[in-house]
Amino acid sequence: LLGSSGAGKSTLGKLILGLERPQNGQILFQGHDIYTADKHTRQKIRRDIQAVFQDSYSSVNPRITAERIIAEPLENYEKLTAAEQKRTIVELLERVGLSEGDLKKYPHQFSGGQLQRINIARAISIKPKFIVLDESVSSLDMVNQKRIFELLNELKEDFGLSYLFITHHIKAAYRISDSLGVLE
Repeated sequence: LLGSSGAGKSTLGKLILGLERPQNGQILFQGHDIYTADKHTRQKIRRDIQAVFQDSYSSVNPRITAERIIAEPLENYEKLTAAEQKRTIVELLERVGLSEGDLKKYPHQFSGGQLQRINIARAISIKPKFIVLDESVSSLDMVNQKRIFELLNELKEDFGLSYLFITHHIKAAYRISDSLGVLE
């Protein structure tokens, strides 16, 4: 989703994520209005829609480790033993190009690109169907942007994911998108 600053791209993302209520209309996901669906359906929708935001540092609690950051959705939606959860988290870290040695590190011990990888690992941990990526690479340098684009494209293929990639950079949109929409 392309558009200039202030066009409403992030607001649309927040509406889709259920973080803001629309003044009019509906937000449908898999045929269900995310605001009027029953509790069970809303819980399934929340599991199937995840997000990665622009500022990787403000997207995490600075007082918890990478392991705890990635564990949050697993604890909310999966019933894993402690050993299964740790194995899953290590696999996720490795999947996004980090290692088991990063488990006990805190957010300030990572670069912006590494922390964004942790946010991506958290988002894919419960195998969602849809991820809202709100300016998720715009705060990164060109090298890290390239790495994140490669990772996102791999994950899209491997997990059958759909993304809403929100940006105001047309080149970024072309790197990740199958189709483009413009919000004015």
